Amino acid sequence: MNIDLTEDEINILLKSGSNCLTTCREGGPAHQCPDCQKLQNVMSKLQAGVSR
Repeated sequence: MNIDLTEDEINILLKSGSNCLTTCREGGPAHQCPDCQKLQNVMSKLQAGVSR
């Protein structure tokens, strides 16, 4: 599946994701929170798309 997003849309998703990771009640990716680990993977894909 492909979704066309503007750079601004990607940036707000990255900003929201970063906030989510820092406020995780489960301790975040460092504490093996599965949702945070998935979110980190998605954010990596978004960041790779922005850097092109």
